[in-house]
Amino acid sequence: MSLVVIMAEKANAGRDIAEAIGLKNIQKIDGGFLSGEEGDSLFIIVHSQGNCLRLLEPEEINPNYEKWKLEDLPIIFDDDDLKPNDTYSAKRYGAIKSYLQKADYIINAGDAGREGELIQRWILKKAEIKKPVGRLWSSSLTKDAIQKAYDNLLGASYEEQHMLDNLYYSGATRHIMDKLIGYNYSRLISLTKTQGVTVNYGRCKSPIIHAIVERDNEIENFVKRPYSYITVSLKSNDSIFDGILICEDGKKREFDTRDDAENFVNKLNKNKNGKVISYKAEIKVKNPPKPYDILTLQKKMSEMYGFNADKTLNICQRLYDEHKILSYPRTDSRYLTTDLQGEVKEKLQALNFGKFKTAVNKALPHEAHDRYFNNLKVTDHHAIIPVSSEGEIEKKYGILSEDEKRVFDEAARSFITIFLPGCKYEAVSLITDVSGEKIKSTEKHILEEGYLSIYPKENRETEDYLSSGKIPKNIEEGTVLNVEKIDISDTETKPKQHFTTASLLDYMKIHNIGTGATRHEILSEILKKKGANYSSSVKKDGKYYIATDFGKKMDELIPEKLKSIEFLSGIDTRLKAIENGELSKEEFMRDVQEEFESIYREMTTNKEILMKNIKEKKISNFECPFCKEKLEDKGWGYVCQNWQKDGKGCNYSIPKKIAGKIISDKILKELIKTGKTKEKVKGFKSKAGKKFDAFLLYNLDGDNKVNIQFDFNRKK
Repeated sequence: MSLVVIMAEKANAGRDIAEAIGLKNIQKIDGGFLSGEEGDSLFIIVHSQGNCLRLLEPEEINPNYEKWKLEDLPIIFDDDDLKPNDTYSAKRYGAIKSYLQKADYIINAGDAGREGELIQRWILKKAEIKKPVGRLWSSSLTKDAIQKAYDNLLGASYEEQHMLDNLYYSGATRHIMDKLIGYNYSRLISLTKTQGVTVNYGRCKSPIIHAIVERDNEIENFVKRPYSYITVSLKSNDSIFDGILICEDGKKREFDTRDDAENFVNKLNKNKNGKVISYKAEIKVKNPPKPYDILTLQKKMSEMYGFNADKTLNICQRLYDEHKILSYPRTDSRYLTTDLQGEVKEKLQALNFGKFKTAVNKALPHEAHDRYFNNLKVTDHHAIIPVSSEGEIEKKYGILSEDEKRVFDEAARSFITIFLPGCKYEAVSLITDVSGEKIKSTEKHILEEGYLSIYPKENRETEDYLSSGKIPKNIEEGTVLNVEKIDISDTETKPKQHFTTASLLDYMKIHNIGTGATRHEILSEILKKKGANYSSSVKKDGKYYIATDFGKKMDELIPEKLKSIEFLSGIDTRLKAIENGELSKEEFMRDVQEEFESIYREMTTNKEILMKNIKEKKISNFECPFCKEKLEDKGWGYVCQNWQKDGKGCNYSIPKKIAGKIISDKILKELIKTGKTKEKVKGFKSKAGKKFDAFLLYNLDGDNKVNIQFDFNRKK
């Protein structure tokens, strides 16, 4: 009997896969894993429970790195050596490894996305597995979606494997880069800018703290500007409605002083009548919003109940893991996969009880609109919706806490609305000429509530849809209106608000900081008290995030470039390029290291620091085969001294580590000089973890960039 091992990320995903592919005699075995049978094959379904492996810490790479010294920077990280996160992870990894070693065939059924690919690849890499692996790629855990993915495993063609490899390289590069940036910049800033104070730099958290500091400063330095504006009450027959004085561009007219406004009122008062010069009434439809992703649900719960992002996510996780009535919550997608179109009606019927019954009965005659189903807009997981069969949700709903019910209610109502028609309303705009000046009146009249009918009025998205109905319908141009009253309102300009959970989540989404699975962690991290003085960079004042004095001081120490959104966006753009196969992992890491060295030089210009700590260039005895300059030792490899970031110099460089093996200087000298090695080099490791020996040679492209190749056929 052959053994097939399926690698899932979570236990419930493993169970769903086992049932969807029709395994027989499914039972739980040691480690919480599952076994089942299909034909003459035994299946073992393992799960990693998230990422159970990590990169090495600096002191694990070299004990000397425990002490912070400028001359050790940059510390170079890679994923050639991985360690379990903790004792629990080590035990789980060991159990998974033992099954993988016995397997005849392996199916990687990790989450469909960059991190999902990385998690399983790291396990296969550390376990040195060199057996055939198929990729079960499904963005949905429905039976039909899993079966379809199982019948069409990826990885058989070069194109498929290339796509998966690039996804993995992008994920691995992100982890390595975060480590390199976080540790090296924290040490560099701390050693050059402080007297023994530790500055914890984070690629994601530092720009967020900086944004909060800038917003606080903007509010503190804001100078209020008083101004006045004019409203006019108009009457047509028995209807009285208001309008506002506008400029020629249609914007509200503002007066710097009340005296200026009063002088203008005197002009308007010369005529007690006005004439309609424009009347528009448009019928519009606002469609139901898309189902929630974790960010929009976190925002909504923050606005309605003051929940922080952590609380909402934790509740969603319980509804998913423990109660099993909500789909996977850590999603960035607000769309559903097309395979769900045949199942959503059944999920809707499962909500036909209690407080949802009226809404469900309104929705049942309709089909969910196609606009909510788009496979291209779903990567790892689809939008958050209720799951479970009829009767199950009702049974479990009764045991939920009040806060759990609040979160589930919002997700359920959002799901129900995708079946309902949009809200149909009439948008009315009226412009009246009074003494040669324009008065604008607007209203929105709801004609058909549509999906809004299932929401209490106080919970509706915007008061714009509350009908006042004061402007008479079908007023014709030229109609004369009475001017009943003219008022002056005094107000002042207001600063922006301090950041809230909702606005910070929006800020992170707009600037591509973090993901649905990590943004709550970033917000929690900036609030944590830590360090010798037990201080946090940010504190909560009610619902607002305010920078502390400590946070402001730390922010001042971090160079402007490192806390800029542009720096962060540039990194994310390059990670995407790796995923798309447009940039290699090695090129990206070289750029990151070169960038660090440039900032290192800028920050170590102080003479005292230079005398004590400055790291001189390490010039090797190797000579560039093209421009004959000496090669500089960069730690990770050798680079021509004429190398320039803009590509105008000599681009020659050669790495010290190739396929997991550190190449000796003797072999490198030979390779640099002749372009190939005389002897076969032993101890390389393939991407699948398989060890091999080969001769080395390299080709050069038009830019003198080295392309290392392995020669397996050459005799000496």
